[in-house]
Amino acid sequence: YGKEMVECLRMYFYEIRDAGRAVLELLGPEVSLEPVLELLNGPDKDTQSYQRTDRSRETCCYLLGTFGKAAHPHVELLVAQTKHDVAHVRCQAVLALGKLGAETVQPHLDAIAALMRDHDYVVRGCAVRALGDLGQACAGYRKYIAKVLEEDREKRPRSDAALALGKLGAEDCLTSLVKSLCEDQGCDVKAAAAKAIGLLGQKAAAEALPALVHKLKPSEQYDVREACLGAITIAGSEACTPHIESIVEILESDSDDRIRSLAAKTLGDLHLKADALVARSKADEDSNVREFIANALGAFGPEATTEVASALSKMLSGDSVNFVRRTAAQAMAKLPLELAREHLGQLEDSACGRGHPEDDGDVRRAAILTLGKFIPQVENAKHYFDLLQELLADTSVDLRVRTTCMEVLVGHKQEVSPDYVPEFAATLRKRNREWYFQYAVIQLFKFLKAEAIGPDHVDLVAKVAKSSNDENVKQIAKETLEAFNSSA
Repeated sequence: YGKEMVECLRMYFYEIRDAGRAVLELLGPEVSLEPVLELLNGPDKDTQSYQRTDRSRETCCYLLGTFGKAAHPHVELLVAQTKHDVAHVRCQAVLALGKLGAETVQPHLDAIAALMRDHDYVVRGCAVRALGDLGQACAGYRKYIAKVLEEDREKRPRSDAALALGKLGAEDCLTSLVKSLCEDQGCDVKAAAAKAIGLLGQKAAAEALPALVHKLKPSEQYDVREACLGAITIAGSEACTPHIESIVEILESDSDDRIRSLAAKTLGDLHLKADALVARSKADEDSNVREFIANALGAFGPEATTEVASALSKMLSGDSVNFVRRTAAQAMAKLPLELAREHLGQLEDSACGRGHPEDDGDVRRAAILTLGKFIPQVENAKHYFDLLQELLADTSVDLRVRTTCMEVLVGHKQEVSPDYVPEFAATLRKRNREWYFQYAVIQLFKFLKAEAIGPDHVDLVAKVAKSSNDENVKQIAKETLEAFNSSA
């Protein structure tokens, strides 16, 4: 269908052109390359319609950029399109060159760099972006890219230039990036400058910390503040300690819940101010912020304190929102056993449905998986394994909860009764598009004794191994088939 889809690229309606592009991309270069090249090399069929000529040519350039090595012999054709009269064609041609790799495009770097002086600002931005995508082979163009950042009249080329400098590791251009962050009037440019500072690494981010912290003020746009918090995290705990109260203040009082969430994440990533996170774990009225706080508390890991463990346990038992309780259970898995031991009872209650009255299957599954991490390390492991066997046997329990019990038991080499095989095999047939059931049930089959395996089970697993959209499921299915062979 390659030629038919290329004809779709000539259609008037955008939806048809876009559908044709999507199909050609899925078909890949084996089918699509020849008709795409034919269109690019051939004359325009309809010179009266911009959509039917230049837009189709633009799409073909995009497709060549997705074809990888198959497009390498046709670099000259893309370079020729960078001189096309229509800006959109030049844009896609130069972006496609940026995707083909520096080794292939090396002889044409000057042609790409020349487009930084194009009269169309979108083309200038695309040229800068392509140089950034090509990596260190373009390091010699840093000063020209910095000139775009400092002097271009339009925001888009300036923001593209900032990100390109970050990708190229242009530490010598840090001053230009900080200046753009502080002085540029474009929100996108400031956000790109902050991201670029983060891309330059810990040393550059630490040097730029005063500017990054200054741009956290509420008068700045969300995108700028988000990018600054990301770069601050890269600067590291030691460099950030003198500025940490500014982030705590955001966590405690900022009006934007998204920024409070990111402030919580930043504190967790830096392993700083656990006490502030603990205090806000109950005080913040926004459930999304509390979820970020739970994740941040878990991020302390071995550095966590008893207060951190207690806060997570209280969130698991008392928070009013299911996904916050689920995240708290997941975060507890990151704690060391000496801190989690005191709260295993709360995890057991949540796993068994005796915790919060509104606990759903996701909360119970998270609690079971966290228990599963700690079970082999505790003295009364048999108690917890017996508990999971009881939940697995209880047909009134949500099936996803039962498969999670099975997953933990099988993962710890505990024997699971073959009596469950017919039920779970039937489930797998009915719900064969849900990767979680595929993974859990096939994992059970993998550890079954030979006498429990029937030909229908082998066929079922083989079908999943061929048809599943999840690579992990395919892998466990193949391993299960090998286990079936060795058992037989």
